[in-house]
Amino acid sequence: MESLQQASLRQTTVVTLVLATCLASAAFAETKREFRFTVGPNANVSVDTQYGAISVKPGSGNEVVVTATLKSDKVEVDKQQNGNRIEIASYLLQGADQQTGRVDYEVLIPPDANINLRSSNGPLSVERLQGDLTLEESLKLFEEGVGLSATCKKELDEAEGKVQMLVKQRDGSLKAEPFPAEKQG
Repeated sequence: MESLQQASLRQTTVVTLVLATCLASAAFAETKREFRFTVGPNANVSVDTQYGAISVKPGSGNEVVVTATLKSDKVEVDKQQNGNRIEIASYLLQGADQQTGRVDYEVLIPPDANINLRSSNGPLSVERLQGDLTLEESLKLFEEGVGLSATCKKELDEAEGKVQMLVKQRDGSLKAEPFPAEKQG
C-alpha cells in the first residue's frame, strides 16, 4: 500500500511535469524572424501590425533591420521592398485572436529614413531619432471618435424620451408611463 507521502510526491511530480510541458510549449510558440534591407538615402519604411508593439531605433549605414517576434503560428509577416520603400505588415490567420495574433517589432533605420508606424492595439516607441513627427492619422481618428461620441449621445438622448415603462395597476392592468430620467449630479 502506498503511503500518503508517496502519493503526494507522485501527484506533485505529475503536476510539475505538466506545468513544465506547458511552459516549454509556450516558449517554442514564440518565433523571431529578422529581415535586412539595403536602402538608399531617404528610405521610406512602413510597419503595420494589428496586435503588438513597434519599437524604432537608429541604425547605421544604409540598412534597415526588422526583428519580428511572432507569438504564435496564427499570424504571418509579409515583407516587400520596392526600391527605397519597405513595407512590413502582419496578417492574422484563421482563429487568431489578440493573444495569438500578436507580433512585436524592433526596427533599426538609417538616420535619414522616413518611418510610418501603425499598431491598432500596442505601444509605439521611437528612441533617439531626429526629424519631424506627425500624428495626422492619430489626430484624424481621435476627431472621428469625438464626432461618433457626440452622435451616440444625441441618439441616446432622443431614445431616452421614447422609452416607457409598463406599470402594473391595482386592477392588474398595465399602463405605459414615461421612464424617469436619471439625475446627474
